Amino acid sequence: MSNPQSGVAPGPVIVAFNNHVFGLDATTGARLWRFDFQGAFGSGHVVRVEVADDVVYALGSGGFACLEVQSGRLIGQIKLAMIGSMCTLLAAGDRILIGSGDGTVKCFSRTGQLLWEDGFKGEGGSAVALAFAGRTAQGDVAR
Repeated sequence: MSNPQSGVAPGPVIVAFNNHVFGLDATTGARLWRFDFQGAFGSGHVVRVEVADDVVYALGSGGFACLEVQSGRLIGQIKLAMIGSMCTLLAAGDRILIGSGDGTVKCFSRTGQLLWEDGFKGEGGSAVALAFAGRTAQGDVAR
């Protein structure tokens, strides 16, 4: 489907499940690339994906990966111990925020470098909502 305003087809459709992230052609549905999340971080599953600019951010129970949206090429990755089913992911500009169910919020660069973190000690823990101006990610309740 084309974008009626620009006449340009959108980039790949991103699908994530069962330890993998896929890029699919938006017009045909053909698989363009696949990233094996489990191979990068050990056992776990993909919990959240976010696309900002030309980067796919994939967050799983074992870590965080930055992928090129067109090719699926790995740009950067880090292992994270804090990720669980109640995590939240938000990417905007050159910042990626990750909130975990224990209330911890971490900010990373687009290549996965930790820039800062706040554990919100004594504030309690639950699903975390995150926002930048014009972008919001609501925290989910564990299923």
